[in-house]
Amino acid sequence: MLSIYQLKPKFQAFLRPYAIYLHDANITANQVTLAACFGSIIVALFVGLLAQYQWIFVLIPLWMFIRMALNAIDGMLAREYHQKSNYVNEYTNPHVKNEQNSLIYDINTDIVLMLRYR
Repeated sequence: MLSIYQLKPKFQAFLRPYAIYLHDANITANQVTLAACFGSIIVALFVGLLAQYQWIFVLIPLWMFIRMALNAIDGMLAREYHQKSNYVNEYTNPHVKNEQNSLIYDINTDIVLMLRYR
């Protein structure tokens, strides 16, 4: 049976060419984190504005997978290219990721409840 510990190195190996490309394009780990944050806001807005269409909810798991990949790339850039942040960014980075989760989950929970009790 395949475990998460076997999947992580394979997932990172799959993403490594993208991390190399981003590094060569002078994209930093913090920029990847900010892009993921803005992406979460955009997806939440799209889902919030188009909640009456059921197909729009497909964006949520798709975005969560993309965001997971961006998070892995962010970590690879930080470790492999010595882009680890200072103390302030080390403190805020997990909070930014938690806010992204909250944004997606909370807005969409509110939408589902609103549609259910219409």
